[in-house]
Amino acid sequence: MDAVIDIMKQLCDAVSFMHRNNVIHRDIKPKNILVERKSSIVKLIDFGTSRYYYDQPMSNEAVISPGGYTAPEQRRFLSSPQSDIWSLGAVLYFLVTGRDPEYDMPGYPDNVVVPPDPRKYNEDVDERVVKVIRRAMDPVMSNRYLTASDMLRDLLGGEVKIAETPVSLVIKGVKYDVNSDVIILGRNDTSDATEFYYRGGEAMVEIYDENKFISKRHCMIFRRGDKWFLKDLAV
Repeated sequence: MDAVIDIMKQLCDAVSFMHRNNVIHRDIKPKNILVERKSSIVKLIDFGTSRYYYDQPMSNEAVISPGGYTAPEQRRFLSSPQSDIWSLGAVLYFLVTGRDPEYDMPGYPDNVVVPPDPRKYNEDVDERVVKVIRRAMDPVMSNRYLTASDMLRDLLGGEVKIAETPVSLVIKGVKYDVNSDVIILGRNDTSDATEFYYRGGEAMVEIYDENKFISKRHCMIFRRGDKWFLKDLAV
């Protein structure tokens, strides 16, 4: 079990790094994971289907892999960081059972009701691992872990320290590096440019909107611990 935990820790660290940089892999599966024999270093490969989450073009592209490692929503042309969380749960299931989860999920992929239970094939699997798999592979995206670090924390049974990555916003194709835990988004009425500046320690982003769909103070994005939250201001 120690080897399984070590592989999952490295995978979760890698996926956390990707997601903090707005990248979703969309095809995490055993064939795309390499483990070096001598060092036990884990490498996630094949980013051919990865996308920037904030800049996904509208298309009819559905990324689907056999074995049950693809989140069900990807068949509906939807993908998000929680799709990668599903895949991490499926990989964990494979590591503790040696089986592809697809064969143990009646109705997959269109009508999954219950995530697979690894204890059917390995009675020594810890209850904590079972709960992690169930949550990571919940058919409802919003019920899954918010982040890979949350999943890893539950898997390890305690706090997890993952190095922070500088935060960036991409607005109309322009990247803005943010050095603040609070970001206020609003409307710019004085020019047709996007204004970015700091005021009282808060990062202010004002976007030109001739139709005025955006409020003067539209929303606040703020960090609490290792998570980011969105609050509607509508002022």
